[in-house]
Amino acid sequence: MASSTSASANVVQYVAPLPSDAAALAVFFGGILPITYPDAFFREAASSPTFFTRVAVCGGRLVGAVVLKVWDLAAASGVGKQLPFDLLAAPAPGATVACVLLLAVGPTYRRMGVGSQLLHEGVTAADAGSPSLHAVFLMCRAGDAGVRAFYAGGCALPFAEVGVWPGHYSLEGGAREDACVLALPLREAELTEFEPTSSGGVVNLLDPALARKRRMPAWQRDLLLYYVLPFSVVALLFLVSYALVVLGPLRGISGPHTGSGAPPPPSSPPPKPATFAAAPRRGGSHEL
Repeated sequence: MASSTSASANVVQYVAPLPSDAAALAVFFGGILPITYPDAFFREAASSPTFFTRVAVCGGRLVGAVVLKVWDLAAASGVGKQLPFDLLAAPAPGATVACVLLLAVGPTYRRMGVGSQLLHEGVTAADAGSPSLHAVFLMCRAGDAGVRAFYAGGCALPFAEVGVWPGHYSLEGGAREDACVLALPLREAELTEFEPTSSGGVVNLLDPALARKRRMPAWQRDLLLYYVLPFSVVALLFLVSYALVVLGPLRGISGPHTGSGAPPPPSSPPPKPATFAAAPRRGGSHEL
């Protein structure tokens, strides 16, 4: 493994494996996980640009490893039955998404921060190698409370449980176990919201009747708030100012003159008060 010879007996180093380490990775994961992966898978994981694999080495021994794979979101429809890529709410064009396929730590190195550091190294490498990475997904057994607690807070990465993938894992005797799906949004990516369910908030991601709230993506919302709305307000103010400046004088020319400088309209003189003349007195008349 790359730089494994420089590791001391007490220091854990995190490095990228070589294709020649495929057999060692297959043996390591086969001794921990109930499923076996062929050497060809780990050879591709150590050489393909779509894989991001990191191993933990201590004293020349492999003590942990993580494997992530990145997909182009537009071309991920072919694996939609296996990975919940559609949980991203209207991502920007060209977005990619990563999935943590494998993560394991040797028994003697658990609860020492090795798994958390491995996950951090893998996510950091995938983020650096895929500038348009919008989210990282992973799945674990829904019945394993310890692993779920590790991913949802113990690993120091803000993964959040988003739902349940029914029957994802196969058990002995033909039984199936649900997978808990967790997601880590990156670059202001937003996950799909779900309507409240009657089963205590457990969301069945394979339910065709599941009501999802599709929100406007962040880049469209920023365009609306910072460009469209301010431009509309400025345009409205301009139209109002134009109406006051141009249409106001026109109304004054055609309407009645009521300003102080205009002469008052002619008016008829006020009527004179009525007067009553005394009747002339005649001679010989008498007054009662």
